[in-house]
Amino acid sequence: MQKMGGYAAGGVTTLALLDAQRQADQATLEQVQSRADRLLNCAALMQALGGGWQ
Repeated sequence: MQKMGGYAAGGVTTLALLDAQRQADQATLEQVQSRADRLLNCAALMQALGGGWQ
C-alpha cells in the first residue's frame, strides 16, 4: 500500500491511512460480491436452460 510508506515517513495522517485501508477493503468486498453475483447468475442461467449439475 503506497500510503503506508508515507505514514512511516510521517507524511500521511492516521486518518488518511485508515481511509485508504477502508477504500481497499471496500474494493475487495465489491470484487468478492461481483464474483458471487456472477456465479449465482451462471447457476440461474443453467437452471433456466434446463441444465443440471452432473
